[in-house]
Amino acid sequence: MAGCQGLIGEPAGRSDGSVEPPTGDASAPTDAARPRIACDQRQSARAPMRRLTPEQYRNAVRDVFEGRAMAGTSFPAQARSESAQASGFSTDPERNVVSEASAEQIMIAAEETAESVAGQLATLLPCSAMAGAGEACVNTFVDRFVRRALRRAPTMAERDRLLGLYRAMRTSGGDFGDGIAVITAAVLQMPDFLYLPEGGTLADNVRALGDYELASRLSFLFWDSVPDDALLDAAARGELRTSAQRETQARRLIASDRARPAIMRFFREWIHIRALGAGDRADPAFDQRLATAIQEGFERYVLSAVRDGRTLTQALTSTDVFVNARLAEFYGLPANTAANDTTWVRATLDPTVYAGLVTQPAVMAGLAHDRDPSYVFRGTFVLQQLACQPLGSPPGNAQAVFDSLPLPPTASATDRSLAVRRRSDCNYCHDRIDPIGLAFDRFDEIGRLRRADRHGNAVASAGTSMLTGSLSLSFATPTELVRRVVDTGLCEPCLSKQWLRFTFGRREEDEDACTLQALTDHLDGTRGGDRSLLSMMVAMATSDAFANRRARETP
Repeated sequence: MAGCQGLIGEPAGRSDGSVEPPTGDASAPTDAARPRIACDQRQSARAPMRRLTPEQYRNAVRDVFEGRAMAGTSFPAQARSESAQASGFSTDPERNVVSEASAEQIMIAAEETAESVAGQLATLLPCSAMAGAGEACVNTFVDRFVRRALRRAPTMAERDRLLGLYRAMRTSGGDFGDGIAVITAAVLQMPDFLYLPEGGTLADNVRALGDYELASRLSFLFWDSVPDDALLDAAARGELRTSAQRETQARRLIASDRARPAIMRFFREWIHIRALGAGDRADPAFDQRLATAIQEGFERYVLSAVRDGRTLTQALTSTDVFVNARLAEFYGLPANTAANDTTWVRATLDPTVYAGLVTQPAVMAGLAHDRDPSYVFRGTFVLQQLACQPLGSPPGNAQAVFDSLPLPPTASATDRSLAVRRRSDCNYCHDRIDPIGLAFDRFDEIGRLRRADRHGNAVASAGTSMLTGSLSLSFATPTELVRRVVDTGLCEPCLSKQWLRFTFGRREEDEDACTLQALTDHLDGTRGGDRSLLSMMVAMATSDAFANRRARETP
């Protein structure tokens, strides 16, 4: 019933929050048929100014200071957004607002970071160890580290202000390290560090992003962090202005180990799961060894799907997985499949049971409660996140309704679902959500295959649900369900929407139609090519919308 506690996560299909009832019959054409639109003109996209997330702040500090300084722990946590316009991703501006309280936290975090930097000057800035280290060494610090933090060369006015802070600190009795610390604290509070500011050259109500702005967009999309020196140097040479140049950089960034956190953030936030650890599930089998193996296996699967050029269909249906000794045991594979917990190998699972990304134990465990799987979480993921079908918001009294149902404590998930679906005020959404979610009931709350629930009730997986207003799906197993959803053609345009939301930190709008069409073309083969996830991700970086922003933006 998590969906009935306001956790479904997407707005209703209509602007007033009501739900469009289904029309047509199951034999009607799929809703995935895509009419083509003309896209001859240069495209631009609305790009709200975004502040760094806590994770991006930590990453930026790490990369600016070469992994030697610790980011201040006082940086403000993210706000929770309930807006119908929220993108669903952590980079959404609504989740990273700056209030009076958070501004103070940012200041304290900057000072904490500055202390860490000052303590590492001997390795970060060798000239600081020389006798009489002074302003020449300060300029070296600015050239090397402030350039990385601001993602561009500092202006002369900025240099003068920073040097003035250093001089003031020395005049008041501080040493060289104190002077560098005050510069660091000031830089980490500058808008050009904390935000992704974008201006660009204006023409026909479109702003073409500048070279350094393009570098920042690329690095924060694929690395969740600041550009490296190679990307900044490319920007300085004007080598990010063409699609081909940005493609070269995008592929380089994705291939780097530094891309792993950003790629995994996209997948986790798209699915609406988080990395779980020991204690997050009541089952004692879910210890840290198993939790770590499950998360690592998931990340290796996702990164392989992206970097090896797999299609979305392959990612959603493949039975190949990565296992170590503990995960092989979890799947019931032969004992000699992997030598130990540090050895990872490919293995093939039963195709009648497992279906790619969706049945990964990290996904099944993530879409679950502490002691039981959640058919609402799982059904909602398939409908909203995988097929982009809108669901209405649950009523405010949903939990009270559920608590009052005349059910025994040992009722099965199917029994609970049927009791809810008998109610006229619940059945429209739950007739769609529940059968799909129950298809995965053979996976328990840690993603383990089972034949019965913890009360001894047999688990079933067959069902029928209205996937869209005109398309009904019947299925006997979770693998059949996944295959049937994939075959509708709904998943490719839906993933394109998710990637656009992730890129810009907002929901899609009418003006994004051409960009979404191009992304989907890369996924479904309309443009030919390899139809890979990698191709779609790179296509965003090469698009007009990525390189141009609308000059006049609506709220």
